Amino acid sequence: MTKLVLLFFALGISLGQDGPNRGDTAKSRSLVEDISGDICSRGVTNCGECLQKPGCVWCADKQVGDKTRVRCKPAFSENECAKVVNLIPSVKEIAQTGTYLSPKNIKASLRRDQPLNMTIKYVQEDFPVDLYVLLDLSYSMKDDKDKLSTLGGAIAEEMRNITKDFRLGFGSFVDKTVLPFARPVLSQMDIDKGITVLTYGFKHHLTLTDDAVAFEEKVKATSVSTNIDSPEGGLEALVQAIVCNEIGWRKESRKLIILCTDADYHAAGDGKLGGIIIPNDGKCHLSKIPGTEEYNYDWVNKHDYPSVGQLAYIASKNRANIIFAATREKVDVYKRLAAEINGASSAQLTDDSSNIVEVVKKEYQKMSGTIILQDEDTPSHISLKYFVKCGQESDFKERRGCDNVKKGEELEFRVQIALTKCLSGDTRDVFKISPVGLQEEVSIEVISMCECPCASYPEINSPTCLGRGNLSCGICECAPLYSGNTCECDIADISDKGDECKQEGDQIECGGRGECKCGKCDCKSRYSGNYCECDNESCTRRNDELCSGEDHGQCECGTCKCKPGWSGEACECSTATDKCIRAGATDICSNSGDCFCNKCSCKITDEGRYTGEFCETCPTCNDQECEKYRISVHCTAFGESPFIGGNCDQVDNVTVAWINSTDDTYLNEDERICRFQDDNGCTYRFIYLTTDVVKTFKMIMFGEEKKDCPKPADIAAIAGGVTALTLLIGLGLILLWRILTYIHDKREYARFEDQRLKEQWARDDNPIYKDPETTFKNPAYGKG
Repeated sequence: MTKLVLLFFALGISLGQDGPNRGDTAKSRSLVEDISGDICSRGVTNCGECLQKPGCVWCADKQVGDKTRVRCKPAFSENECAKVVNLIPSVKEIAQTGTYLSPKNIKASLRRDQPLNMTIKYVQEDFPVDLYVLLDLSYSMKDDKDKLSTLGGAIAEEMRNITKDFRLGFGSFVDKTVLPFARPVLSQMDIDKGITVLTYGFKHHLTLTDDAVAFEEKVKATSVSTNIDSPEGGLEALVQAIVCNEIGWRKESRKLIILCTDADYHAAGDGKLGGIIIPNDGKCHLSKIPGTEEYNYDWVNKHDYPSVGQLAYIASKNRANIIFAATREKVDVYKRLAAEINGASSAQLTDDSSNIVEVVKKEYQKMSGTIILQDEDTPSHISLKYFVKCGQESDFKERRGCDNVKKGEELEFRVQIALTKCLSGDTRDVFKISPVGLQEEVSIEVISMCECPCASYPEINSPTCLGRGNLSCGICECAPLYSGNTCECDIADISDKGDECKQEGDQIECGGRGECKCGKCDCKSRYSGNYCECDNESCTRRNDELCSGEDHGQCECGTCKCKPGWSGEACECSTATDKCIRAGATDICSNSGDCFCNKCSCKITDEGRYTGEFCETCPTCNDQECEKYRISVHCTAFGESPFIGGNCDQVDNVTVAWINSTDDTYLNEDERICRFQDDNGCTYRFIYLTTDVVKTFKMIMFGEEKKDCPKPADIAAIAGGVTALTLLIGLGLILLWRILTYIHDKREYARFEDQRLKEQWARDDNPIYKDPETTFKNPAYGKG
């Protein structure tokens, strides 16, 4: 009767039901042991644990008897198991395509550490653009505001050359309105500067529109304000501009915000200086200013500034692209900030922001041509790797996106998804993948296949488990008071029978290689014997297989038991002898060797050593036939005796044939080779056939020469070489002597100079010396 192999597939279906409660004793014991280092079976106690190992399947056959069986392996044959549980990972793409991103939904059924590939395609299109200008209106930006009020039309014209559908909006910001950030009233200095507007956090002046003239008029109508400290509240204004519907963002457009400033920014924690400790909630808090179409940020003093990470999250979630346009002194600050936010960039403004048109155009072209995929809300137990081909590349490379993507160009992404950890039971997770700054997204639903379907339907108090436990996926889950593969052991009796599982002189039950069950050793799969003393996997291996494989032999208690036709320590040798007999012959190894592993091992005798595949030759053996025909062959082949002073007059002529080969292995069974050297030192070889009545000899040439003679020495070359070498050695010695002499003289001279400088000669007057001049003094001089 053919056994039916049942495969349980999980192809996008729910497997999230928990199994029954299990006895603590049974759960703590491994039912499946390690087999030959097989990673599948190591430490596995149930079907779910088995299927959490890559490439492993579980055998759900009912337990028969109390012997432990292997249930977790890479594969089972029909004879080994009739009910195989195998959950097949899969990726299913829902046939829904978006405007430029497809598919819209993907369902992935994953097993732990078995990654799968998902394909996501993107087509570059001409997207609608909503540009929102967020201007710092502190007093130092007055000239920038005046210049921007004249450039609205230029910005719109440049952008419409890139995209047909373009809208423009405007908002401004300063800072929080409490000390130490700003004064509650205008100072005389502020009034003298012409400032008439108190500090404010953020104001939305113009909802997104295609009217460039309205943009210019609105910018011109705004007034600059003032604050005390240098940093401004730009990050707080950005959050409001991104999340508030009052801005007029379209769902299908590319959101683009350009923040223009000449100052640093406040971030989370700075609000404490003004007594503001409530964290920013990232929500919209705009209220309409009565009698106008403008909106004001009312909660400016209620919430702290947002953090950089919070802004990055909000920008990513709302698909907003940010351009930080700062003056030369601050552009590096915002360059570092842009690096922390997906879809953000930075650019340098001139002192009066006159280059803002070029900044918007350049940064938008760069931003729109850069397509990068990002994932949101991805669980920590799911890993993703992105691969894509850019431009004319032929191979996928690991990266998230490409630059310089042209309109109409299609990108194919391969996203490798893997389940790195199983949570409790089967789980469902949903996360999204989308291009940075664009609205469309791919929804990914992940089903974690971490439990077996059969675990949801146990056989309660199964007879297989002697009514003491539940049968789940083929194994018994025993009640707390019982243990064993069929719950056959009463835990209360186990301690009384432990000594029956110890071999004499051994302190550990079953030698640590098995488990004592009701007084008998239940050995791990690689061990056997009453006390698990035999290791059935410690035999010699060949080609990484025990006993050269199951076809050759089996390992029993550390020794290979070979099957018929094989021998050797690892059953690696065939007992056949067909490869030890030459074709046409009957003698094994030419009676000059032994056949081992169907290969000749040649003998060494007193006559010499035999060689060859079949031990058919003996180059060092004395051959009387060779000596018998030596002179005749030499005289016939060369016309002279091999001995100096000898002659060939009394020598019988023989038949000689020349052959051009130096390979001795071509000899036939009845052929012999002879090698001799004449008195001139020349070597010659010939072959004869032992069965010939009239001998025919084959002379073997040495290439183009009939003899291999030593070449005479070139006396002139030797003499010239010796003479040249002698001259070189002599010149070398003279040069060495000259160098040593020079060094010695130089040292002696240096020593002389040193001593001369240290000499100090004594100075004294000559006692017989007389000065040639004599001086006389008039005693009366000066007295009268």
